[in-house]
Amino acid sequence: MMAPINTRAVRRSHGLYAEAYPPGYGPNFSYNEVQLADSERRAKALVRILSSTAEERKQMVQAGMLPSPGQGPSEEKRAKSRFRFVLRAEAEDGTVVNTLVAGGDPGYGETAKMVSESALTILQHEATIVQEARTGVVPPAFSLGHRLIANLVAQGIEFKVIDNTAKLSPKL
Repeated sequence: MMAPINTRAVRRSHGLYAEAYPPGYGPNFSYNEVQLADSERRAKALVRILSSTAEERKQMVQAGMLPSPGQGPSEEKRAKSRFRFVLRAEAEDGTVVNTLVAGGDPGYGETAKMVSESALTILQHEATIVQEARTGVVPPAFSLGHRLIANLVAQGIEFKVIDNTAKLSPKL
């Protein structure tokens, strides 16, 4: 869902790392993002929504298939919501590392944590971040890195290496 934005941020981070710490993520670095669905029906629904035009999305809102602007989930639904991302890295030598990033409701609570903790990390480490600054947009992976991860973990967002032999599935 966020691939068009994430791809740009990851490539920018790679470019900055390559400049500061050659070769960055490596000369053969590539990035791809996919979304797993727990059923064919859900996968088709996601494709329909993600590939729809603005006019089609407007019709889906009018038909009650999508929420109206400003109409979000109830507090009860947000309390039950969770997100899980599995980040899979494959090295040229065949080494594979899967990392799980997980937390609560990504649309409200966890997004607010991420924004707030990013700001706090900047304030806590302003002197070193300013020294590391580059021109243009500097993504969090490059500018805040492990410092931000530590703050997010302290707020309940999980980052952990998982079984690298596990079959990736929506139920992970």
